Amino acid sequence: MAPFLDPPLPAVIPRTYSNEQYVPYPDESFVLPALIKFGGEPEVDDQGRILYRFPALQKTGVQQRQPSRSSSAIWDVPLEQSWELTAADAGQVAGIILLGLVNLFGVGWLSLMLGDPRAPVMLAMQGLGFLVGLMGPLQLYAAAFFAIPAIRLLLNQFRNRDIEVRNAARQAAIDLLDKAESAPRSSPVATLGDKVAAARGLSDGRRGMELLGPRLVRDEEIIFDSGRESGRQMEEVERDDWDQRLAQRQRKQQREESWDRGQGRW
Repeated sequence: MAPFLDPPLPAVIPRTYSNEQYVPYPDESFVLPALIKFGGEPEVDDQGRILYRFPALQKTGVQQRQPSRSSSAIWDVPLEQSWELTAADAGQVAGIILLGLVNLFGVGWLSLMLGDPRAPVMLAMQGLGFLVGLMGPLQLYAAAFFAIPAIRLLLNQFRNRDIEVRNAARQAAIDLLDKAESAPRSSPVATLGDKVAAARGLSDGRRGMELLGPRLVRDEEIIFDSGRESGRQMEEVERDDWDQRLAQRQRKQQREESWDRGQGRW
């Protein structure tokens, strides 16, 4: 589960095999948010290994083929994407910068013109006196046109730095799982490979008689199917609800009649 969460860096793998079991994450508290959010349940197998199961996420409407143990594609985990300032291409960015420079030049030129004490009077005589009141918003817009992207760029750098740290920890977990998949029995990470195999056995439902793996939702359990017409499905739901209420009423009447007959015989 570590590649899908926010784990710390795993413990350093010992160079030689020892009797002490290698534990990549002595503190697994980073799993708690996922357990709480998705209704996970920790379980302990016969070997004392802690395995995590999520019953709410094991329901599916598609029959899926379980991947084999030798498959490494299961660890192809997408990493967190870094923040970008804009999704525009280079040409669009150049056009935006040019527009901002033109706007900045125009506001600066107009500000210099209005610096003359006679300018407001001349503009008022020509019916353009409102330009004096617009200078404040225009100057603010010209400054914000470049200031806001600069602040966003700075914030994105801090965010991306944290993302790189989290992705490095996830990548370390992925590399550790890849090593455990093909590790020999003498390797310190062999115990981790056994735990992965036990978790897969748990998801396949091979532990005991109870099906612990993905549960296929049957047709009679489906309430609404997006592939069918909604109006017809609503009619079926209303008809089933009516039949259930009618059956409940009939059972109630039968119980009352049985009670009345019993009282009459008494």
